[in-house]
Amino acid sequence: MDARERVLIIDDDGDLRAALAEYLRGMGLDVLEAADGESGLEAVRAHAPALVLLDLTMPGMDGYVVCRAIRAMPGAERTAVVVITGLAGTDLALRAFDSGAVDFITKPFHLQEVRARVRTHLEARRRGVALEEKGLSLEKAFSEAAAMNRSLLTLNDKLRKSEALKDRFLSLMRNEINNPLNDIIGLADRILDPALDPARGRELARLVRMEATRLDFQIRNVFCAAELEAGQARPTVSRVDVASVARDVADSCSRAAGSQHPEVRVSAEEAHFDTDGGMVHLILADLVANAALRSGPAGQVEVSVAVTGGQLRIRVADSGPALEEQARQDLFRGFGGGDGSGLAAPGLGLILPVVKALADLLDGSVSAENLPGGGAAFEVRLPPGTFLDHMDAESMDGNLLIFDDPQAF
Repeated sequence: MDARERVLIIDDDGDLRAALAEYLRGMGLDVLEAADGESGLEAVRAHAPALVLLDLTMPGMDGYVVCRAIRAMPGAERTAVVVITGLAGTDLALRAFDSGAVDFITKPFHLQEVRARVRTHLEARRRGVALEEKGLSLEKAFSEAAAMNRSLLTLNDKLRKSEALKDRFLSLMRNEINNPLNDIIGLADRILDPALDPARGRELARLVRMEATRLDFQIRNVFCAAELEAGQARPTVSRVDVASVARDVADSCSRAAGSQHPEVRVSAEEAHFDTDGGMVHLILADLVANAALRSGPAGQVEVSVAVTGGQLRIRVADSGPALEEQARQDLFRGFGGGDGSGLAAPGLGLILPVVKALADLLDGSVSAENLPGGGAAFEVRLPPGTFLDHMDAESMDGNLLIFDDPQAF
């Protein structure tokens, strides 16, 4: 029998040792026996067994000490140690592994279990020897296996985050669309009333259109938020007429909401700027929507857009209440966790987190301040489209987030 197929049993229980030895010899293995730790170590030095079956709880030198001694013994690097014990528990198993064991068998056991474990570890040893004969060390093989395990763990983590993001996205979708959808259904039911006055019917139809526009706007924000959180949003640069974009947003807002929306005034210099037009459109639409919500129908919203100092400056002021300090810190809670944790909590809205995330993607900044005469101003500053200079080709793979409908608001 080849020495690589030699098995040593170290156990102070003579009956168990003899039964195991007889069974393993029936497998065609060369079996040695030792009744205590000291004689077991002598057998390892003399015969270099491929595998040691080691009892942990022996008098004198216990199995942990023997295992560590085998691991430190020159010439025993290829010897696998499988510990056997009548004591169960995770701590014992971990301690055995820390001592250098490769496996753990708890008494009472089935002989078929021992057979399977012995075959597995002998086969693993043969494969290791074959690798060494081909010029690959066991250390390298273990290193490669560890790298593969790390890759699998990384993949598993990505899958877990993907599942979390999907669940968060669905929850957010339900929250963001339920209110306008319920309003639309309620208005439609009233329009279907046969006794409804025609003038009132036209007013209700206008409200349906307003709610449908709001629903479309919120759905766009949800999808944008999901792409931003997943890291899939990618800017695309073109020459943008920023003044026209600002006026389009204000006009769309006024047409959709009519008297239910505050007055929106636009101050925009005629200027063209290299940036992502769709993202700038959504930033403006979100800031105006936020200002309208804060101001109420009787309020005012001031939009100013200018290119100063080589930067695009977007500023939207409202006539709403002053911002509390803690609220100012939480306004632009951003994205980027990849697992959905960065998405806005249900009921808190997506408007300002989306603005912050888009500005970050364009290498810009966002700020908010209270105005001396009341109200607050929200400002976004963007550099020209040089952000593409430091994005490598690989980072450009994936989806492009493009909002090219000027009536999207």
